Amino acid sequence: MVNKLFINTEKGFAAIRMIVIAVILGVLIIGIFVKFAHDRRKVDKQLAVAITKINLENLRKAVISFYAMEKRCPRTDLSNLADGTSPSGRVHIQGIPEDGVTGSRKVVNYQGNSGGWYWDNIGKKVHVNLTGNDVNGKPYSEY
Repeated sequence: MVNKLFINTEKGFAAIRMIVIAVILGVLIIGIFVKFAHDRRKVDKQLAVAITKINLENLRKAVISFYAMEKRCPRTDLSNLADGTSPSGRVHIQGIPEDGVTGSRKVVNYQGNSGGWYWDNIGKKVHVNLTGNDVNGKPYSEY
């Protein structure tokens, strides 16, 4: 009878040990998942910044091409870069690209925070129409 009581205690202790191990593993897995989700959001934001920089560079090259070919600046909404309505009828870029942060393709002629692009009619240059800093801490105004 003493042996049966001892055996039951051992089984109960083993079950508690298994539950404790399962809880510890669960906490570790949740911690890893949270870290992975945070890293993924950061990578997504960095990708959006990279897309924005690439599209801004392509838009600026299209403006330079337009100016070189047409001997004048494009419209303030930059539409004649892409729609073939320039004097020569050339298309300098296949559509106004979107900024990677907001996904906007609109072009405005005032600095704001609405996304898309800002055409500086005085400086004759395209900028990202965002305020603040990117995920790396660099101001969008420095792009």
